[in-house]
Amino acid sequence: NPYTRIEDNFVYDIEEKISAFYIQGDFEFSEVRGNLGVRVVQTKTLTSSTDLYTYQLDHTNDETGEPVTGDARFVEDYQLVTQKNKDTQILPSFNIAWDATDDLVIRGAIAKVMSRPDYSDLGAQQRITFVSDEWADDRAAFNELPGFSGSGGNKNLKPFESVQADLSIEYYYGEGSAVGLALFHKKVDNFVVPLVIDVEQNFAGKNNIVDAGAINIAPYSTVGNGTDAVSKGAEVFIQHAFDSGFGFYANYTYNKTNKADVTINGEEFGQSALIGSAKYQYNTSVYYEGGYFNVRASYNKRGETVLGLNSGLNVYQEPYEQIDVNASVNLYDGLSLTAAVINLTKSESVTRLGNDTDARLLNTSYSGRRFYAGFNYSF
Repeated sequence: NPYTRIEDNFVYDIEEKISAFYIQGDFEFSEVRGNLGVRVVQTKTLTSSTDLYTYQLDHTNDETGEPVTGDARFVEDYQLVTQKNKDTQILPSFNIAWDATDDLVIRGAIAKVMSRPDYSDLGAQQRITFVSDEWADDRAAFNELPGFSGSGGNKNLKPFESVQADLSIEYYYGEGSAVGLALFHKKVDNFVVPLVIDVEQNFAGKNNIVDAGAINIAPYSTVGNGTDAVSKGAEVFIQHAFDSGFGFYANYTYNKTNKADVTINGEEFGQSALIGSAKYQYNTSVYYEGGYFNVRASYNKRGETVLGLNSGLNVYQEPYEQIDVNASVNLYDGLSLTAAVINLTKSESVTRLGNDTDARLLNTSYSGRRFYAGFNYSF
């Protein structure tokens, strides 16, 4: 039978108060149209969580000199940590479009944008484990290491900021057919970087077990902010529809980024490119759209992708490619049968430390070839 258990020592509370003001003006004259505006946003955050220190003490002596045995070898110490943060952002934006001809459109945009940190990154409880020398010696065969290790969120994370500009040209040369080219430049601050680091911090646990003062936690998994990253590049696309119902679509994006400093509370812990960025990515699709039957096959490939920083080395996901197929059949008015195959090629994701060698394998993941089928009825 289900029941509710109150965990007094499990606190994970984030209170967020957001105030926003914006003003926007639209304009249009001749073949030119667009808008200009500004948004002011203030975010107040109150974050509370219980940090947990766990001590594994095997045959050490307590403060009286007696050996620690039985349940006393495992000590848990909870510390409630609360922090307030306030952030104010001024976010202007400008968008313009020019219908140069009936078939040619030129667009431009410049704006400053922001995104708040995820709650899991901001408020995750800190979990620190201390292993005594005696405990580690007794378990040497299992590679137990003495000292402190752990993980936790970062209550001082700043919101993601980007000043970005885009310029594109689009030519619509037929019904359902177009080609285009877009250029982009983004200056990014405070992007979130997953980290595995060695960190020194003030001790907040039981002083009768470990001496007070600074402790070294190695390894420590957390998140930090990357600063002064630049993402710039170009995208080209084409879509063509034949009168027979067949068609194809393709796009290619080239993206150049730099390595930016990664900090926690003002202390630098290395450099990382913009998280999630790849040097290139392209997508192609071929399709058929008829009165009773539709089918589409898509091929996607993404280049080497940066995922974080681990012990001074960047984490890279190897180039990844995948083919998906979906189709639908109209059985009669309003009712259709749909089906899809995701990851037809059984592609596997591989992550390594650094991109100078294949020897530092971090992990692999495989989500399988997946099949979906169902009915849709609209009325």
